[in-house]
Amino acid sequence: MFDKINKFVAKYSYNDNIKKVLLQYDASANIKLNNNNFFELTNKDEFQKTNLTKIFFPYMIEKFIVYRKETGKKSIENNAINKIFNMANKIYDDELTYEKLVYLIDKEQIRFQDKNHLQLKYRYINLFLNDDTSLQIIKHIFKMDLNQFILLYLSFALFSYKFKKIEIYLDTVKFKQFCLKGDFKFSEQNIDDFLEYISISKKDFQDKYFLLRKEECDISKDLLSNEKLSKVDKILPKLSFFYPLIKEDTKYYFSSYTAIFEFLKFERVFTDISENKDIDKKYKRDILGKKLIEEYTRNQALVFKNNHKNMNIKVYGGLEYEHKNLRKQNKKSDEPDVIFETDDFYIFIECKNSISHLITTIHNFDDKIKERIKEDFDKSETNIKKYIEQHDINNTNKKIYKFLMYFNATPVSISELKFDIFKDSDFILTDISSIELLFRVIEQKLDDVIDAYVKQEGHSLYDFIKFNEIELYSMDVESSLEILAKKDKYIE
Repeated sequence: MFDKINKFVAKYSYNDNIKKVLLQYDASANIKLNNNNFFELTNKDEFQKTNLTKIFFPYMIEKFIVYRKETGKKSIENNAINKIFNMANKIYDDELTYEKLVYLIDKEQIRFQDKNHLQLKYRYINLFLNDDTSLQIIKHIFKMDLNQFILLYLSFALFSYKFKKIEIYLDTVKFKQFCLKGDFKFSEQNIDDFLEYISISKKDFQDKYFLLRKEECDISKDLLSNEKLSKVDKILPKLSFFYPLIKEDTKYYFSSYTAIFEFLKFERVFTDISENKDIDKKYKRDILGKKLIEEYTRNQALVFKNNHKNMNIKVYGGLEYEHKNLRKQNKKSDEPDVIFETDDFYIFIECKNSISHLITTIHNFDDKIKERIKEDFDKSETNIKKYIEQHDINNTNKKIYKFLMYFNATPVSISELKFDIFKDSDFILTDISSIELLFRVIEQKLDDVIDAYVKQEGHSLYDFIKFNEIELYSMDVESSLEILAKKDKYIE
């Protein structure tokens, strides 16, 4: 099926006429256009049409960028789009396990249902906010401060959507005027650097596109077979979500309007740091993986403490302690990463960065992901057990909750990755989004929320809190951005 789609697309050019047709349909799921009508992919309701449109058209547009022929057909009819749509929806094979199917669907579909960009901005801003090394790395990557980049991208998104009509090319002159007339102190060089970062040439796009489709994502290896690609092609990362602009000579054209919106989640900001081979492994291990993610998670617990000053709450963890059995060897043990203690219960959280490299996980799901989770689980279980025994916590009669938390994972994917190792365990496998919500509960007791969650089946902790409409404090992303801006003397 993969090969059939590519050959079908190769019959066409990707001239301005076809670009506009595809952008029109793609934009219909993202902004209220004049004469805004969905392309009739299916007869489903508007919510389903929105998600299907956001899934299909960026996928199709990327095919046109990569496989189009300059001498191909200059126009495209609705029946041709329908034909590609029907082919593209035959991705999954009969051999998929339920867990892998859900994981893949999460990568393909669920992301479009998550519109909480403020939560993600809050997360990334506060993750790097007080670490000078991280801010230096970010400045090296972006060629500007983090706050400048965020504000520029928000300006870019607003500029792209505000006119409620389809534009194929970015009017760089008007965009610069739009940015420079505001209160923020952008320079023209800032804007040029920003456009360079979020854009990519057609040649580089093609190279990266095929790299994702090579064995082990290795440039020295061959492309995956058509059989393998048919199973994973549609849910591989969309390059356009990292590069919403395609550079063509001195002009920039929009890859898709969905891409503009998806970039707002700033996944590339985190990925460019966490998976960047040029960044010191020691930084990623000792600062990002050990220090920042743990600190961020403890800070989420402190949010709860600060909002419940009437409760006796202690938040600590992540330090070394002298273990009685190792005293003679002059060795120390590590505390659990986050310890949340009240008069009635303990919460222990072991923090991990990601389950595995995304591409590796997609291509080798069953072996790689189970192996990684089992390894993390065993280490976390040993670490928490040692701490509990050392401090005689079992004799306090307090309830104990144990979490294994992945920072770079989604609630849906996590909920389907528990496997057999968690069936007879009192560990809760979770993600950072769920932890953020848990520590923003207002009225209900945390142990009551966790107890109720453990008894239910299927949902992630995140979805459990949302579905039960548990009242939450909001994230103050605006003040976070203001703090960062002031830190860099960007605003007075």
